[in-house]
Amino acid sequence: AHTLSRAVRISAFTRPVFQRRPGLAQIPEGMYKIQPEVILGVAISICSFVIGFAVQDWGGPERAPTGGKNDATTGTWLTDYVLGLLCFLFAALAPDAGLLTGWMIRAAFVVEALSWSCGGVLHHFYFQNGSVHDALWLASLGLGTVAGFLKAGSVHLIVESREKVKSTSTIAIAYLAVGLLVTLLVLLVESDVISVGVAGWMLVAFTKLLVMLVMVFFGCRGGARVASVAVVLAGVLAMILNMSKLAPFTWSPDFNDNAMFHSGWMLYIAMTMALITQLSEPEGGSRRQQQLVSYVSPQDLFDDVVGDVDEAGMKGFFCCTGCGNK
Repeated sequence: AHTLSRAVRISAFTRPVFQRRPGLAQIPEGMYKIQPEVILGVAISICSFVIGFAVQDWGGPERAPTGGKNDATTGTWLTDYVLGLLCFLFAALAPDAGLLTGWMIRAAFVVEALSWSCGGVLHHFYFQNGSVHDALWLASLGLGTVAGFLKAGSVHLIVESREKVKSTSTIAIAYLAVGLLVTLLVLLVESDVISVGVAGWMLVAFTKLLVMLVMVFFGCRGGARVASVAVVLAGVLAMILNMSKLAPFTWSPDFNDNAMFHSGWMLYIAMTMALITQLSEPEGGSRRQQQLVSYVSPQDLFDDVVGDVDEAGMKGFFCCTGCGNK
């Protein structure tokens, strides 16, 4: 029993995640290395939350809401810029997951960085209604929608490329095409060209939820269950902050509910980066995992098995195939 259990553990470690059979030991999630950029993203998100709570006028009188398209509060445009810089950083530090997948990951974060940067310029300088205001608003919504589909496609591509699927380019084109079509629909609805019964930003929220579920599905399929759960929790938190309109954040002139949503989205982006990084590790594992596997050589395993058989008094029944030793 000891010999079999050890052999199963070693075979489970050396087998890629997507080839494991039910019942075999899974690679402990704690063995994956958390990248410094992910820790930085989480730290920035926490600092943003702390600042947001610190500047609130707790117990103050209720005032008119400060959010929406014409939001000009400092917290909103500042967190927009921080999100843009964070996405640019993640694009620069994207893992090497192959030529096509690597470019798709970088494109996803760059496009999302441009989306948040447009939002920052809008809320900082062009918060009054006008042609530039409307153009920046549509650009922010459209770029954010495309970025979501690119991120979902990146996660899908990482998993499929590890399974040696040859149609990865087709998958990338499909995600990009669907993303562009959905973006076109969002822009037409937001521009009042067509009507579907909901606002354009509601369609964006729905697509973000859909994208999150796609990433989580393929993340779990690739064995990154903890990172996938973290993506769900962070995404749900951001959406709750966006829709709950908590007091006194709703009417805060410094750090309102939009800024709180942005703070939650920083955490979501960091968890997305963690998911992509973990899936991009060789064979779905980390360097630490590979080091642990390398400590057990085939000869060590053979010697251990022979020792167990000797202790059981079964020398005459054990044979090493191919060498003739008993």
